[in-house]
Amino acid sequence: MARLPESLPDDVWTVVCDFTRQPALSLVCRHLWTLLQKRHHKLHLRGDSLPRWVEWCQEQVRTAELTVQRAGGGHTLATLRHCTALHTLNLDLHNNHVGDAGAEALATLKNSPA
Repeated sequence: MARLPESLPDDVWTVVCDFTRQPALSLVCRHLWTLLQKRHHKLHLRGDSLPRWVEWCQEQVRTAELTVQRAGGGHTLATLRHCTALHTLNLDLHNNHVGDAGAEALATLKNSPA
């Protein structure tokens, strides 16, 4: 009898996780937690927490659905450009006063590495 996840290579688990875009697969075992925990997120954050979140997962996050409260100016939103593996971003900024600097920071995201 095959044992999961050892019976499949890591790249297969990564593809399955990216296809489903669900973080639940990372909860199966410690190995998959280590491999997949930072790939797909659905979070509510305060603006001052956003840079820490970006620093924590910047090279691994693939999809993010973020509701940001008190986003502040453009500097906070500009940190999202450091998420080099980011493929899909859904950003909810309702009740924020983003202003011109925030709008410019969001515009620069389309030219980010990912």
